[in-house]
Amino acid sequence: SIAAVSEKAFGGFLALRYELDKLGYFNSSFFETIHFTGPPTDQLILDVIDDQIDVAIVPACTLENMAAEGKIELHNLRVLNERRPADSVCAVSTPLYPNWTMAMTERAPVDVGQKVAKTLFAMPEDHSAAIAANNVGWTLPAPSVNVDKVYKHLDLHPLQKPWAQKVQEWLHKNQAVAIAALLTLVLLTIYHFWLEWTFKRSREKL
Repeated sequence: SIAAVSEKAFGGFLALRYELDKLGYFNSSFFETIHFTGPPTDQLILDVIDDQIDVAIVPACTLENMAAEGKIELHNLRVLNERRPADSVCAVSTPLYPNWTMAMTERAPVDVGQKVAKTLFAMPEDHSAAIAANNVGWTLPAPSVNVDKVYKHLDLHPLQKPWAQKVQEWLHKNQAVAIAALLTLVLLTIYHFWLEWTFKRSREKL
């Protein structure tokens, strides 16, 4: 069995689903039933160790963080398709994607945003806030192109319209074509039944 926290979790599900879908594996029988347990993520790892599940999908560095906290021993687990892109300190199964991005709304004063940004950029990796957040510092936002590719491939991009809405809009813009196609389908169906009826009568006469 396989489990993840949420079907909407990017690092905890969608990144792997994207890789599997590109290879044509996601629809295989092994992935037919995926249990979405909800948080905490750490519980999934503990469930693997306790043989409650076979595979857990978790964000990068989950194992390393749990090991650092003394919750698990890394030798008790195996990262499938293990790789370390860009000299990553954590073992992963998929390419790395940008992590959390700090943003501000239009209501926030510009000077406040600038002060927050400068403070984050100047934060050393041994700062208590950095240690609490398990990061080594802040930098300019990384391009989110690869993240967009994942969402678009899976038809989950927030700017993409649902399939049903696309169909509805197309029907609204192409009413004449839709009506003609519907009438053609109805006439073909009627013609099909008429041919069957005619053929049946001919056989009865014979």
